[in-house]
Amino acid sequence: MLAARLSATRGSLRNVGCLARPTKPPAPMDGVAVQYTRPYTQGEKNPANIAGYRPNKMDKFAMRASGKYKKGDEIPQEVSYETITATRDKLRVIVVTGMTIASALGAVWFIKKGKAERDRGETLTKRNLERRQQWQAEKEAAEAEAAK
Repeated sequence: MLAARLSATRGSLRNVGCLARPTKPPAPMDGVAVQYTRPYTQGEKNPANIAGYRPNKMDKFAMRASGKYKKGDEIPQEVSYETITATRDKLRVIVVTGMTIASALGAVWFIKKGKAERDRGETLTKRNLERRQQWQAEKEAAEAEAAK
């Protein structure tokens, strides 16, 4: 009985659509609550696209940086959610591209720096040996001071 009810619930949840893409109503099942979203008619607006989102400082910066508006004074008090998501997506692409370029330039810089050190004969092994010799000398000097 429980297995049949669980499979009926799973089956009904698969048939339930979302607001953006309404589906036909699922077949009625006894004892299972089913949510039905009605399709929108041609002239009706989808509630996800209506204006009413108040942009904060970061959103206003994103709109100016993405080129949607030239000045901060041009940005209206309320904009649609689509506008906000489009500007955030565009700014995200700009930031990711900039980070990719910065990573590539950093890699090239470190490669050139490593080749220059190699040409001068500096290696990590030599640096570590010199540092350890310096520490050993400091340790012996401290022990000699303590012995006096």
